[in-house]
Amino acid sequence: CSSTSPVVGVAAAGSTDWRSVPGLLLFPDFCCEEEEAKVVEWLDGVSPPWRTQQAGVPTKYYSKQFGVVPMLQPRCTRLPDPSLGEVAFPTRGPLASLVTRFQEAGRPWSAA
Repeated sequence: CSSTSPVVGVAAAGSTDWRSVPGLLLFPDFCCEEEEAKVVEWLDGVSPPWRTQQAGVPTKYYSKQFGVVPMLQPRCTRLPDPSLGEVAFPTRGPLASLVTRFQEAGRPWSAA
């Protein structure tokens, strides 16, 4: 399952529609339901655990952090620190497959 569908545009400011978020692009068929299910199953079973904080700040939602760690300072990131339970971005599995697809040249979402 892969997509050839175009980017969905952005709606006028002031709208409550998701398309009103400046810079937000949606690729409706980027992955199929089967791939979505595999990614969710994989996320539930892989380290790091789900957390209720983002960049050290408590949240009301669960998240996982892979790869570089965003800092609260503008334009500042750092590499993951395994001693803190931080994990590099996966190189195998369903999430890695979607990242590879996202990086493919010539796709609607590709910069190349």
